[in-house]
Order: sequence, then C-alpha cells, then structure tokens
Amino acid sequence: MRLTDLFWISENRAREFGFTHHGRIYGIPAWISEEGPDVVMACPKVGVLQVVAMTADTIFEGLSWLMPADRYVETPMHIGAPIV
Repeated sequence: MRLTDLFWISENRAREFGFTHHGRIYGIPAWISEEGPDVVMACPKVGVLQVVAMTADTIFEGLSWLMPADRYVETPMHIGAPIV
C-alpha cells in the first residue's frame, strides 16, 4: 500500500487490489468485489474513511449479539457499475 492510498484509491489501483465495481458501504463511496454468492469485499475509495467503516462494522457486529440466533444484521452495501 502506498501513502497516497490513504487519501484516494484510483480505479487502476482498485483493479490491482482485485476490486471490480463502484459501490457504497455504510454510505461511504467504496470499491467492491464479489468473491462469491454470499461474500463481498469492500474498501472505501478514500483510505482514511476505513476507520469509519471499521467502526460501523464493529457496531453492527455488536448488535448481532443482541439478536436471536435465527436472524442476522445485513451490512448496508450497494454494488454499482463495474470499473471500466
């Protein structure tokens, strides 16, 4: 990872990391990669916002402990257009 990746991850750099789509995670613009039918990888386009995404993810994980075993908390994620 380069120092510039903390500020902005370009489309070319996102492709190098294996991301395939534009999208959003917790409302944050992100690069998205579908690893399988139930597995999606996401990384904020602005690297420093990873802290915000990790904090939101921790909160959602904590909330899942309070839910019945047959329910789950779905991460708010939107998969958009493919990276050109």
